[in-house]
Amino acid sequence: IDPMDVKTWRNLAATFVTATETVIVGDTSYNQHQCYAKVLEVDPSDVKMWRNLATSIGSEVVTIQGVPYTQQHCYAKLVEIDPKDIKMWRCLASTLSTSDTVAVASTPYS
Repeated sequence: IDPMDVKTWRNLAATFVTATETVIVGDTSYNQHQCYAKVLEVDPSDVKMWRNLATSIGSEVVTIQGVPYTQQHCYAKLVEIDPKDIKMWRCLASTLSTSDTVAVASTPYS
């Protein structure tokens, strides 16, 4: 697979049935979240992939271009991409405890 071929990584991610499944590409094993990450490395503004990752990541941390992302970070990225998306603001808020603060576009929210 061409690492820059977003369509192929998207299609591959869509074939997974469970979160524990993996596929071998070259010499590397990828799970669904890692396939989403490959898309986001090439197209960091892909709302659908951020949404898919955020809703499926659970407590896992996925690294994209050397940056670790939790579910909370994924929702923050979605809000940063589209600050008018009320649903993503609600999803982001649901990940916060009373003592949490999250940055969206360098602005802290709690």
